[in-house]
Amino acid sequence: MSEKKNKKELNRAIGAALFSDAERTEMWLAEHWKSILGIAVIILVAIVGTFGVWKYREYRNGVAATALCTASTVGDLEKSLAVYGQSDAAPAARYRLATMLMTKKDYKNAIAQYQLIANDPKCDAALAENARFSAIVCVELSGDLKKAAADYAVFGSDAKVTPARRAASDYAAARLLLDLGEVKNAEAILAKNRLVGSNVTLLYWNGQLDALALSVKNGDYQPKKK
Repeated sequence: MSEKKNKKELNRAIGAALFSDAERTEMWLAEHWKSILGIAVIILVAIVGTFGVWKYREYRNGVAATALCTASTVGDLEKSLAVYGQSDAAPAARYRLATMLMTKKDYKNAIAQYQLIANDPKCDAALAENARFSAIVCVELSGDLKKAAADYAVFGSDAKVTPARRAASDYAAARLLLDLGEVKNAEAILAKNRLVGSNVTLLYWNGQLDALALSVKNGDYQPKKK
């Protein structure tokens, strides 16, 4: 065994001495060219396939965006969303549909559309937040003030929501609770620490909360007549 091993090592050493690196590479390629060609073909097919899928998706997204953006009525939007509801352009189109439904006072279906947007993990965070808030506005407009007040209060306590929208929700919750005669619950919301920030909208709603709290404290607040 040792003689064979020594012979192989000797042959290897002789080969290394006789051939340059380039020559050894050429010999290796000549011996293994079929395997190399097979691997190259597999890689090429994978690249072409991936590019083809990407181009097709890009084409489909373009078609979907065109169809959803040009739809201008409730019926057209519903038809387009039935076909392209999973596209990247769907959340914005669905928001337009929900707003149209709210304008038509179809609050039930508007809420359903807003909730679909809010629960879509692919949806932009700002649009999802707007949809959540708009859904609560629809609840209030539908006349279910108790539920709307509760939903506003939950929204106002959600740390994931932007501060300005949380302050607006706290104000809406306190206002509705006062109108419902639930003064202590309203006062609890009004007593919350104001959210800190330099955003103009946040400062406005903080001012509204302060003014409402002072009005309640002085006994000046007049509940909205039912």
